[in-house]
Amino acid sequence: MRHASFLTDVIIDLSGEPVATPKEFSKPEGNKEMLKLGLEMEKQDIENYRKHAQMAEELDLVELQLQLDEMVSEEAGHAWELRRILKGL
Repeated sequence: MRHASFLTDVIIDLSGEPVATPKEFSKPEGNKEMLKLGLEMEKQDIENYRKHAQMAEELDLVELQLQLDEMVSEEAGHAWELRRILKGL
C-alpha cells in the first residue's frame, strides 16, 4: 500500500489522475501456483519501476528516480524470497 500511496501522490503532483481499479489477474488454485503468480507479479513490478525510474531520470526528477530505484530493490527482495520458498516446495 505504501508504494500505491506514494505513486498516487506523484501522479497527482504531475497533474495526472490516478486509476484506482486494480488489474485483472488469474486466480490460481493451490499454494505453489499462487506463489508462482506472486513471483511473476513481482517481476512485472520490477520491470515497471525500472522503466519509470529511467523516465524520471530523463526528466531530471532525481527524488522520484531514487524512490523508484528503492522500490525496485524492495520488489527484488520480495521476488528473491518467493524464489526461495518455491525452491523448497
